[in-house]
Amino acid sequence: MSSPFPGMDPYFEGELWSPFHHELTLAVKHQLAPKLEPRYYPFTEKYFLAEAWDGLEIAQGGFYPDVGVAKQPFEGPPLASSAVLEAPVELKIPMRRQVPQMRIEIRDVEKRRLVTVLEFLSPANKNNPGRKQYLRKRNKIIHSSVHLVEFDLLRRGQRLPMKGDLPESDFFVYMSRAEKRPPTGVWPIALSQVLPPIPIPLLAGDPDVILDLQQAVRDAYDAGRFRTVINYREPPDVPLSAAQMTWAEQILNSTA
Repeated sequence: MSSPFPGMDPYFEGELWSPFHHELTLAVKHQLAPKLEPRYYPFTEKYFLAEAWDGLEIAQGGFYPDVGVAKQPFEGPPLASSAVLEAPVELKIPMRRQVPQMRIEIRDVEKRRLVTVLEFLSPANKNNPGRKQYLRKRNKIIHSSVHLVEFDLLRRGQRLPMKGDLPESDFFVYMSRAEKRPPTGVWPIALSQVLPPIPIPLLAGDPDVILDLQQAVRDAYDAGRFRTVINYREPPDVPLSAAQMTWAEQILNSTA
């Protein structure tokens, strides 16, 4: 059974994002592959971005804990000279963990040239330090002859840098044709909207193929069997506005 929501399901914006991201990438690949034959093939590519670890925010110059640090000295019993040498306090070392990301690289079959990159933004893409890494990778693409399509289906995190203000919206899709840059097509999408079809550009002379983004989300939802793990009786991990929560409750009550 598919998601009860007409567009993006807000219950993926939390601990379920990583498995959904994986299933969505595969769903898009499987949808595009027959449309791209015989000249192109959509390869899945995995890479890693750094993410803050264990509740710590990483800022320029170091790590900053999200809780206060006690200023009083430790008041434990004095250590005897014959005591076992064990530390009286144990803390954690802040570390950056490497978070796996998946994207789709469309290449021509004959020469394996990279033609188009499809990126599905995650929390690691949208927050530092991973955002800085991603923007460096993105900068290399936008200064090349490769098309770039980016899907931002998360309400939280920093939006992609653009010249000019983005309209107020919950989600965005950005489509940058290599031959037209810097102009970039932008699709603002509200939570209540059905996700739009997105043209995927290829080499000059070949028509775009159309990605049914909404169908890809449905296929990812079904393939991951997420209806068995999502508790729609509880609010989503990332809070909705009051108006959005009322709208969501109406949908969930009508499909219960």
